[in-house]
Amino acid sequence: MDKKINILLICMCVVLVSSSFAGESKFFGENWFRYTQERYDGKTEASEFGVERIYLRWNYVQNDNLESRITTELFSSDKDADANGAGLKIKDAYVKFKGIIPEGDICVGLQKNYFGRVYDWEYWPIEKAMGERYGVINGSRDYGVSVGGYIPKGYGTWRLEAVNGEGYKKSGGKINTELGYMADLRVIPVAGLTLAGSFIKDNVENAFGNFNKKMYYTGLLRFARGPIDVWVQYLGGEYGDPDDPTAQMGYMVFPKFSLKDLTGIDLELMGRFDFWDPNTDADDDGAYLYLVGFNYFFSREAKGAPGVMLQVVLDRSQPELSDAEPVDKIMAQLRWEWTTPAWTN
Repeated sequence: MDKKINILLICMCVVLVSSSFAGESKFFGENWFRYTQERYDGKTEASEFGVERIYLRWNYVQNDNLESRITTELFSSDKDADANGAGLKIKDAYVKFKGIIPEGDICVGLQKNYFGRVYDWEYWPIEKAMGERYGVINGSRDYGVSVGGYIPKGYGTWRLEAVNGEGYKKSGGKINTELGYMADLRVIPVAGLTLAGSFIKDNVENAFGNFNKKMYYTGLLRFARGPIDVWVQYLGGEYGDPDDPTAQMGYMVFPKFSLKDLTGIDLELMGRFDFWDPNTDADDDGAYLYLVGFNYFFSREAKGAPGVMLQVVLDRSQPELSDAEPVDKIMAQLRWEWTTPAWTN
């Protein structure tokens, strides 16, 4: 735990030192307090309250062309390495250079993985986005460099990224010698319709000479109009022995419906249906995810961000094998955010 305390102290020192320079600062916090009950074969396997996440974030804008972010994450943990039932991670640590790429930026440091819906997944249904849930990428963040920006006239976004490939939880000797590469494109041909695609290549090669192939692609379709917001995603690819890789595929349908304009109640209803096949050459090894839930907003911050919200989700993970028992999960989460007013040094 001493190492994690040192990390937090370093982040605080960076904030204090940087405050002596001209610029605009803002602090942000987000807290997820969750109850989870998990049942299998008619028995309760888990039932617990816990702090799923506490984000503490510092955004610093030095000028129109230079900004940075540091985010730390604290969470409940039962790992022996995490003392007193809590853990600590660095979630963001990057600087962003604007004005070099037309209508874009160069981002350097620990940042989002720009693949599929991972980088803008708001966790409205609590469950993770497809790419992270099914292990296609190693976490929502990674260390690297990315270049991207807006397509002129508001027709979408693009980004290219080179990262370690192991995610933000690994460093030093646990990093492979082969970098991971990602490309992401979103096109908005008309208001309310988004077409998107992402690609990742992360061939695993380490100091011992072991080599494994890893290559995935995903396609996205979004329709959003009025109270209706629907995402459809296809995800496929392969990994393993380059001469005989294992192929995987799956898809997701995620509709969300807002009742606020119709009833005045700031309530969202949602559902989600996934199918994931971890080996397309094997029979009955896939699994389905069925999810229903709602988000109720007690208050909202500026620009529609949640101030205090209640999230409730019921989901079932059903193996494709006909006689296999499902895993049922109930999650209820109180989630609240706060932001300080921006101040100038």
